[in-house]
Amino acid sequence: MSRLTPTQKKRKKQSQFQKLWSKAERLQQDNERFEQQLEKIIKRIREEIMPAEIQAMRSNTLLLKRLLTLGQRKSLAQWQRAELHLWINELIEPLGETNQLDAELMDEIAYYEAFTRGITLDETSATSPAEQLQHILSEQLRKENSERKKALDQHQQLLDNEIESYLDQELGKAPPRAPAAQEHDNDLFGDELREAMEHEYETYQKKRAAMREDLVAQMREMAMLDEDEESDLFDEFFGFDEDESAEAEDEETTGSDSQAPVLSNTVFKRIFRSTAAKLHPDREVDPALRKEKQHLMAQLLNARKHGDVMTVIKMYQTYVGEEGSFTKKDEQALIAALQYRIQQLENAKDDYCNTSPLHRLAYERFYHRQAKKVDLAIKKELQNISNVGQETVELAQEIKSLKALKPHLEARSERSNSFDPWEILEESMEEFRRYPR
Repeated sequence: MSRLTPTQKKRKKQSQFQKLWSKAERLQQDNERFEQQLEKIIKRIREEIMPAEIQAMRSNTLLLKRLLTLGQRKSLAQWQRAELHLWINELIEPLGETNQLDAELMDEIAYYEAFTRGITLDETSATSPAEQLQHILSEQLRKENSERKKALDQHQQLLDNEIESYLDQELGKAPPRAPAAQEHDNDLFGDELREAMEHEYETYQKKRAAMREDLVAQMREMAMLDEDEESDLFDEFFGFDEDESAEAEDEETTGSDSQAPVLSNTVFKRIFRSTAAKLHPDREVDPALRKEKQHLMAQLLNARKHGDVMTVIKMYQTYVGEEGSFTKKDEQALIAALQYRIQQLENAKDDYCNTSPLHRLAYERFYHRQAKKVDLAIKKELQNISNVGQETVELAQEIKSLKALKPHLEARSERSNSFDPWEILEESMEEFRRYPR
């Protein structure tokens, strides 16, 4: 029997398959270690960094209350009020995401929002300011929706009138309907006349309905065409078409697990079927062995689903053994499948980093092969959180009046309106120096 997997005994010269197999095993082991390390970092983020951030947010609450109060002064310029509004929202968002907005703070936000919208809240009401504002805004939204529906109905009525006017011009007025027959009428000529009039009326109405339907369809098609043209111009301007075509090319190139080379390879299928025949639980009488085979069969099926040629071959050589053999032709046929598996393993690290925003954060900010450097990165981050919190407290203590607030609004405005690529590059380099790999 020709074994494809490297044995314990060192060989002077390995086949191409054995070299690829060794590479795939190293990649798989590296990926497993990487995932374990990243999960440990994520655990530390949850247990150390997140609580520190939540603690630091209390200083944001102090600053937010100060800004909400000053934001209700009338002597701010329009640009100052806009900049202050952005600042306030920047502080509110993380507090909301971490459930740090208590009832008292929600009421203060409600007073500020009411002021910016020109709404007066009743301070003597038993209903909280936040609930009052929500009720007023809901009522305003209901009225806006009602007015919008009314306007749409009026527009539709005008459109219907225009359509009917056009049909009148094209077809003329509808012919009269036949008068209803009376019980005492027994005039055969009168019956024929009524039938002719009714036929003419129905023919006219069917023709009018068909023309109306065709006209409405043409109008809808024109409206959709206008929307498509606008969308095309928008996509062309921002280069979205190129992105979509690139994504389509990627999908065609990479394919999904179900399109992997290993699943369409006849040799692989033969190996899988031989292994499955040995591990099929229905053929096992012993209950304990049947349970074990059920687990192994699930493992084998999962390997086939994900194109994991390494696992399938290992299980084949373990459970089929000398009953199965690999020829040189088999070995060459499996190389393509193993190369695909290596490609999957090489991409697995990036895929795992994109599992969630927290995974990406853990990798970009804190990951390093050396545990000491991970500790250092987390320590620096905790110190940075503490420093920012202290600076926020000092800032809140400083901004006690509009006079003290305005210079900060001016500085924020200058930063937001300036664009210095060298400064962005320097910030990126500083980030790299702070959190080296």
